[in-house]
Parts: sequence; C-alpha cells; structure tokens
Amino acid sequence: MFIPQVPGAPRPRFRRVLKIALGAALAVLLMLPPLLVFSGADTWDHALPFSALAGMGTAVLVALMGGISALVMREGTAGAAARRPRRKPADSARLRAEMAATLDAVETELRRLRWWQADPPPLLERFRSGELCDFTQAPSFELWLQCVLLPNARQAVAEDAMPESSGVGVMAMREYDCHSYVEEAQPLLSLLNRFDAQANAYVGFDPLVTPYVQRWS
Repeated sequence: MFIPQVPGAPRPRFRRVLKIALGAALAVLLMLPPLLVFSGADTWDHALPFSALAGMGTAVLVALMGGISALVMREGTAGAAARRPRRKPADSARLRAEMAATLDAVETELRRLRWWQADPPPLLERFRSGELCDFTQAPSFELWLQCVLLPNARQAVAEDAMPESSGVGVMAMREYDCHSYVEEAQPLLSLLNRFDAQANAYVGFDPLVTPYVQRWS
C-alpha cells in the first residue's frame, strides 16, 4: 500500500505513513457523523463517539498496514541479496568475457544498420556532468547506445563494477517493438536483451524478487 510502484523509488518515511493514517482518520471523523445521524442515530452526541472510535481504528489499521508493508519489503530485499550466488573467479572472468563479446556485437550491429556515427556529439561528457540524465534526453536512442551505454558498460565489465541491474532491453523494446515495430532493429533488440540476461545473472538480480533498478542512466 505504501510501497511506491516506480522502480527504484525510495520507500516513504514513517512521518509520511503517519500523515496518511491521520488523514484517513480525519476523513472518517468528518464523514461518519452525518451518515450515522441520517441512518438512525438520535443525535449528533450519539453519533460522534462512534465516529471517533472509527477514526482511531482506521488510523491504527492504516499505520499497521504501512509498517507491515515496509517490513516485508525490507526483508524481501535483504533475502534477495543473501540469495545472490557466489561466483568463482573463473566463472566471473568467463561471464565478463561473454558480456564484453555481447557489447562488441551490439556495436557491430549498430554499424551494420548504419546507425553508428563517425563524429557523435559529446553525450558521455554531458552525462557525466549531469546535463544528460537518461536516454530520453539524447538526440536518439541509437546515439545514447553508442555514446553512453557502450562506454559505461564496457568500463563496468572491465573493472568488475557492474550495477545492481540492467534493463537496456526494456528501453530498446519501447523504441523498436512497442509504439511501432521496427523489423530491422530486432537483432539489435535481441542482443540488448542478451546483455541484460548476462549482466543480471552476473550480479544475481532476479526481477521477480528484487525491485528493478536501472543504473546505466
């Protein structure tokens, strides 16, 4: 109930939960007396105590629901982190080599499609300075792949500094298989989905257990 549905959004603080609970109690307090009077209570004096009790009960119930939801989310995140697989050094090196090969294949596919620019704008510098926040602010999704994703992902793979999760395939699906179907981009979409699967397997990310967090920008 109080867990935000936007991936990666922070959980609300206790004060916010308390404000919601008090607001619900006040709403019940204001709405219940006239309902009780019109439904058969003799006077407002008789209706008001019932309203106060209902308001207090609503506040307690809402506060308990918020606390239980936050506790379940905290335990679920901690449990998912504890279940992340421990990789042997040999497995780590092999998986990183596979991710690097997939990124090379992405570049090759961009060049084959003639979506690779020889003199691209300095999007990576704009991203690192904070001027460019995500791929929606880039001139095109393909330029964002070339100038931001590939350099960042290659550096993360080389330095073994992978983010919590990868969802570039979801972004590509919105571009190539959502509002419109771009047939020539389907091999590129498959490569980006493959990289997501490799990166998420490497860090032990399970989208069915752990909240989705995209860190490539």
